[in-house]
Amino acid sequence: MDELYYSPLDMAFILYEMDLGERETAEFILDVWNHEKSFLLEKYRSNKLKFVLDTYYWSNYLADKEIIDGEFSKIQKDAKELGIPLSETIYTSDFSNIDTYFKTVRLKILYGKGNKFIRIKRRSLLKLYGYKRISPVLLDYFKMCLEFYQIESYVRGGVKKSIKDIQNNEMITFRVKENQEIISQPDKD
Repeated sequence: MDELYYSPLDMAFILYEMDLGERETAEFILDVWNHEKSFLLEKYRSNKLKFVLDTYYWSNYLADKEIIDGEFSKIQKDAKELGIPLSETIYTSDFSNIDTYFKTVRLKILYGKGNKFIRIKRRSLLKLYGYKRISPVLLDYFKMCLEFYQIESYVRGGVKKSIKDIQNNEMITFRVKENQEIISQPDKD
């Protein structure tokens, strides 16, 4: 379930997509830190500096991804000489995870400029991730993300409707629940 919590990489991806200026970026990061701590990965909930620095690190990486990926073998060699372990999959993986879409929806609605809702056709949402139809497993994952991020789905006319009951050609309007409950922290084993 850790993949549902916001990581600095998720934040960087969201910021990259929003294409904010420096001041707006800083305000956005601080808004998330101040109001969304229960959604952060546990290691960032009590360390604002680490969260901010790691978010800027990944933001810089995404801005220069092609150059850095082209130089990855040199970076990997330098890191090895310095005794710093590097995982190639972290640096070269595709960043389009389904949970990231719902993270983006929540943060854009709550902290973006003028976004009180996000609209997308269900077909378009599926197409973003290479699907034509929704399987029961994918549907369960969508429902888990919507519940976790406290997002509700509506169709034309402001009618609240479960994502499983929405047809592929229907427009979905996502809204963050107004009276949100704070998510309880997972128990540590």
